[in-house]
This record gives sequence, C-alpha cells and structure tokens, in this order.
Amino acid sequence: MKTRTLSNPSNTDFLSSDALRRYHANALRALLAGCRTHPALADRLTAGLSDRLLSSPDMTSAWSLIPEGRSYDQSAYITDKSLCGIIPGNADGRVVFSTTGSAGAPKLIVNAYEEVMNNAQIHGKGYGACGICADDIAVILGEVGRFAFGYTVIRALSTTGCTIVPLAMQECIADNLNIMNELRASVCVTMQSQLFRYLDTLEAGLIEAPPLRLIITGGEATSLKVAGRLKAIFGENLLLRSVFQTADAGTIGYQCPWCEEGEFHLHEELQFTEIIGADGGATKETGRLLVTNLYRLHSPVIRMATGDRAQWSGSDRRCQCGRTSRRLVLRGRDDHFYKLGGEKIASHSLIELLDTLDLPVDSARLVISRSDDGMDALFLEARPELGGPGLQRKVEKIFRDAAALQPLVARQCLAPIRVRAFARDDPHHRGFDKIKRIVDRRNEVAGEAE
Repeated sequence: MKTRTLSNPSNTDFLSSDALRRYHANALRALLAGCRTHPALADRLTAGLSDRLLSSPDMTSAWSLIPEGRSYDQSAYITDKSLCGIIPGNADGRVVFSTTGSAGAPKLIVNAYEEVMNNAQIHGKGYGACGICADDIAVILGEVGRFAFGYTVIRALSTTGCTIVPLAMQECIADNLNIMNELRASVCVTMQSQLFRYLDTLEAGLIEAPPLRLIITGGEATSLKVAGRLKAIFGENLLLRSVFQTADAGTIGYQCPWCEEGEFHLHEELQFTEIIGADGGATKETGRLLVTNLYRLHSPVIRMATGDRAQWSGSDRRCQCGRTSRRLVLRGRDDHFYKLGGEKIASHSLIELLDTLDLPVDSARLVISRSDDGMDALFLEARPELGGPGLQRKVEKIFRDAAALQPLVARQCLAPIRVRAFARDDPHHRGFDKIKRIVDRRNEVAGEAE
C-alpha cells in the first residue's frame, strides 16, 4: 500500500466549480492509488476496476462505477501489520474509537493517528464558521472518550482558541448547570438528545439558565420544536447551528450563519459527496447520501452510504458568507423496510405511529423482537416515569387501528404490542447518543436502528 502525506488546501471553500472538480479528481486518484489493495475493499474494488478508474480522464464521473459501500467491521485491522506505515511519521500510530452501533452494540472505528488530527482540524473550521470565537467559554455535554466527544471535538474546538469545558457527568444535570452558570458559559456543544433533560430541569425553574448565546448540535440538526423550547429559555437571540459528521466517515459539513434550516456547507477538502437517486445515478432531487473520505487510508471510506437522505441546495448563488463550497439540505433518514410477520413495513410508517403517541422523542422507541414462540413482536420501550396501564391501553389502540399493521393483526402473525421500561444501562436511557426511534433486536449482531 502506498504512503501519502496528509495535506489539505485551505482555499477549497473558495474554488471555482471547475477548480473544485479538478481538485476532487486528483484527490480521488491519489486515494485509489493508496488503498486499492486494502482487504476491506476486495469485494468492491477489483484490480481491473482500479486500472479502469486510474486511466479514466474524468475521475469524478467514473467514481460511480465503484459499488456502493456500507459500514464495515474495522476491528480486524487494529493489529494488521500490513496496514502500518501508510502515513509517513506515524508507522504505528493508530487510534481506536468505540461508538454505539446501530443496534446499540459497540462498534470500533480504527484510524491512523494523523487521520484523526486531520479530521479534527477540518472539523474545527466548521466550529469557527458556526460562530465560536476565542472569547467564548464552550461547554461540551457528552461522554468523553467516545468518538464524537473525545479527540475530535476537543481538538477541533482548540483551533478556535476558545476555553473548553468538557462536562461528562451524565446524570449530574443540576451540577452541570451550576458549573455552566459559575463559568458564564457562552457556547454549548452537544447532541440534541443530550438537551432534553436539561430543558426539563430549566423549564421547571429549579436552576437559573446559563448565559448561552450559541448551541451547536452534532450529527442531527435541532428540530423546530426543540428550538422553540430553547429560545423560550435562553431568549430569541440564541443562535442554533449544527455540524454534520458520522463516526465512519468523519466530519462532512457545517452551518454558517446564512445556512437555512437543514442546510450544510460541505468540507470539500475532505469529502467527495454524491446524492444518488432510485436508479443508482446522480440526482438533483432528494436521494441517498454517499461520501468518500479523500484522506482515510487505514480504514477506507469509499462511496459509503451515511443512511441520510439529502438534496443539493436549490440556490445557485454563492452563499452570503462568501464560500463557494457546495451545500446540501438533509431531508431525513434513508427509508427502508422491516419484515414483520412476512409483510414489508416502511420505517416511516412505524415512526408515524410513535409520533401519534405524542411523547418526547428521547423518551420512547419501538423495539422489534421475537416472542417466546418465535413470532415477531413489537415493544414500546419508554422511560419508567411514562409507563403504566394508561400508556399500555393507548399504545394497544393506536397500533391495533394502524393501517400499516392491519394485515398482520388480521392474520394474527404479530404478537400483541407491550410497553416496557428502558434498561438503566441502556445508552438511549442515558441520552448521550443520537436518538434511535426504531431498533431491530431480532438479530443482535446485524440489527439496525432509525
């Protein structure tokens, strides 16, 4: 495997469209030359296809010949000596992160040390664009040591010159708020799912709200409902921004002050981004988001589906911030189907049923499992304080009358839905990860979550 020094031009945010296309073509060519023999790509990147791509005069268009990829197990490459030394100066430097996988089980992400630092540096550019400056005191709410709240966020924030205050005490809501007030924290960096318990405490009037001027969420944009609650507490002048990243692919985008709701500038220097329609080709309409990390060699990310649906920004004009980098709008998660009792049920149909219950989005989720006799079964997992006979009766009625589940109910091939409490050690109960609203537990290894 060839070696390559990581270097990103700082002016990719201001390149013309032709210059950006040339930059991406050169970066893709270098990436392919560096990782074409990686064992994780063996089933998608044959020698013949690699040669064809390397000889193509239009690399950015030819890149779509590579089959779409998915997240893969990187733990096999932690001690693989053949992958050492791909980046000069860090022959044995690797960092292993753990994240909550799609089914709630740990998943390992393996990067060369220099790749982590490179990602953090670019991620920090996004924080600066969101509005963090050297005078700010930035509080991080999250579990230190995980991918998002370990190296990446702290290292990225350090590029802005701000004062960084990690608050990793998950259950100490009141103590954390008191610290934020004592330090006069001006910025909060967190996941949206972290905010709910803080909102409950502040809305109860038990503790004074800290003087935050900016809240930046990662991985998921702040919903309009949550935004309304936040501004009711911190004032209408509160700024809400988001950065967009995944554990597998690294940092992808960020919001500047002129971005509209759900709109993100792309980190063009790090990611080659595609939006794919139902026919597998590029589309200007809403489609599936694929990313290629241009500098990830140890555990390559090649045309990996993020699980998001997105659309290119409808505005052809340069953003008011002056950047020429492309912008996309996130349109939600990529819809897929669950097989229940032999019937295909769209995930959005199940999420609509959850919404009908009118419960806080961080307080309940739908779990697909099996009954003792092997029949598919649905469980509503909710926070303990929400449970009880009243919720059970409401859930039974809503799901019994649901059109999407009528065929299953009629054929009696779906066990009656039951309400149960979150386990105390469940990541969803602790609320520091992305909000998962549907979890398929029928196969603990390959289960998926929405």
